[in-house]
Amino acid sequence: MKYLPIFLISLILLCAIGCGSKQSKQLCSYTTADSLLVKSFYADMQGMNSEEKARFIADALAELDSTYYIKFTSKINGYSVKAEVKSIYPCSGGYIGSAILLFTNDSITRTVFHPMFFFTDSIFNGMHTRRLNYVDYKIGNSDYYNSNQLGQFSDVPFAFFDVDFDGNKELILRHPFIGQRFRSAYAPLKESLSDANSFEEDYIYTPIDSFIMKSDEYAYYPILDDQTEFDYKNKEIIVSMSAGYAGSEKLYYKVNNRTPLLCRKEVYYCGYDTLAKRITYTSHDTITQYFNNANEYKIW
Repeated sequence: MKYLPIFLISLILLCAIGCGSKQSKQLCSYTTADSLLVKSFYADMQGMNSEEKARFIADALAELDSTYYIKFTSKINGYSVKAEVKSIYPCSGGYIGSAILLFTNDSITRTVFHPMFFFTDSIFNGMHTRRLNYVDYKIGNSDYYNSNQLGQFSDVPFAFFDVDFDGNKELILRHPFIGQRFRSAYAPLKESLSDANSFEEDYIYTPIDSFIMKSDEYAYYPILDDQTEFDYKNKEIIVSMSAGYAGSEKLYYKVNNRTPLLCRKEVYYCGYDTLAKRITYTSHDTITQYFNNANEYKIW
């Protein structure tokens, strides 16, 4: 997946299908009010000259009937956030579309392409094309996930969360239904140092070393999903791998100087009775424990 800098967005829109047909953009009519809407939506974008912005707006006007313009009602992590969403299709519990997100503060606009921007049914049914739609950004309370798990964000399309223990929150994009057992998965991005108008992939998807593997092998980062947990006291990322009763795992990655290291693995087994087993692997030991009641001891 590529997260695109602002100067490439015009090319994306130019290649998109306007008004349901490739035939001709002059078939797409728009009013003065439409023109004012689009110009106002992009008026505060930073990092684009007037000629680029004019082409950008012209392309956008050609696709009014298939584009939903959104402004979130409150700032998010210091940014005013807008979204231009299209190619929408229904899914379980809502709708998914491709979006260009614009994060603007006092000096810059950072953009990112989000291929799986999710709306709930209630939000989407209240939205319309050819107007600016105001949407509240609200992270709900969860009975299943704690405040250190990514699942707390399973009802918003994106969030800000510190994934590398540096004290700063990174942007994470939520991708519904592509995690384990149809959970959401998350792509972490950081503010780009080389391009002030974009985000870029964080280190978290690169190969990482391991205490418990051979010295010439890698441990590749598993997918980050709703169950992934961050232990800020010990600077560990805990990834849960679901396999039901027969072999679920927890992988513990210690982070030091922005480098994660797989330092411990726990494997859980539980039969149809209440007896459960946990095997812990470290660089120097293997520990096996038995539990009479797996749920009571919360071993997974």
